[in-house]
Amino acid sequence: EATHQLLYESQSRQRPIAHDENFWIIEGFACYMESFLPSPGGYRIGDPKYVRFHWARHRLLTEKYYVPLRTFASMGMRSFQTDPNITRNYSQASGLTHFLLHYAEGRYRDALIQHLSQIYTRDRRITISSLSKLTGVDTTELDRQYRDYLAHQESGLSTTRDRT
Repeated sequence: EATHQLLYESQSRQRPIAHDENFWIIEGFACYMESFLPSPGGYRIGDPKYVRFHWARHRLLTEKYYVPLRTFASMGMRSFQTDPNITRNYSQASGLTHFLLHYAEGRYRDALIQHLSQIYTRDRRITISSLSKLTGVDTTELDRQYRDYLAHQESGLSTTRDRT
């Protein structure tokens, strides 16, 4: 909740935030920030074992639930929050955010931050670019990479569990 408030207060009320599209990233980033944990060496964030990311993997790999990114990004606040699959959508938003921040050593991290910056900007002249445009990768390929990322992550976690 603190993440929502901080980002919301940083912008002018003149521009609605993700009202008509891209609402998933607002929620996904807030869910990602929930994984913040203090540790002896400072802090940790984005641990793949965190419950939100566990459910992202479960929804996609076990339940086979996934809304293609192109469709997911077209959801505004109302359509996201009133969707009958809201719990699954939160899981997907969390997982996609983790993917965009960590895939291939952060390959899409700057694009994600730029996307959030555009969404939260006060300047109405700034166009909100699609993730496809910002990453240079079409959404179908991002969908495939996301699926592979979660499968690889799950297999790594399974191997770790098997050793303990």
